[in-house]
Amino acid sequence: MYVSGVSTRKVKKITEVLCGLEISRTQVSRPAKEPDEQIAIWRSRRLEKEYGYPVVDAHFEKVRKGDRRGVLEILRGITNARNVELAGEALAKAVEELSEGYAQVAATLEQEGEDILTVYELPEGHRKRMRSTNMVERLNREFRRRSRVVRIFPDEASCVRLTSAPAMEFNEEWMERRYLDMEADELSGADEAREREAA
Repeated sequence: MYVSGVSTRKVKKITEVLCGLEISRTQVSRPAKEPDEQIAIWRSRRLEKEYGYPVVDAHFEKVRKGDRRGVLEILRGITNARNVELAGEALAKAVEELSEGYAQVAATLEQEGEDILTVYELPEGHRKRMRSTNMVERLNREFRRRSRVVRIFPDEASCVRLTSAPAMEFNEEWMERRYLDMEADELSGADEAREREAA
């Protein structure tokens, strides 16, 4: 299933439904790595046959590099700060710490980092959810997974049909669980706290 493009999350879910066993993503990933040796042998094999038309092309995929966990920990210092002033200090510190080993990340933070601080304009109870686009990225991944199979939609209606289905699923999921508490008392309380900080 994994080789066919099914995510580890879905493999985990399917296995639990079919077998009645609760397994972790690590347990799913472990057998998925078993073909690595065969793949390495295939990739390094000698091309001994005669090929009439050898065609060479390139395909690019995104792959995570270097110490991701360490970098994320530094960035969390910005978004987990108690107020915008401390977040600003954490931002400056992050640029300094990352400039040596992760110059590109440091440069991006220096140029665009102020945008991260806008999350502190939101009520405190909403910041944790709204400081990233994780909820939207997950939905976008589902869109891309479906559109890759189709490649080119035959008409607009088919595109709307295929992309609306996951949107409806996610909408139902978000409605079942409270993603953000929009009660007036929480919002007003957060606004008062911000006013006290500014005073």
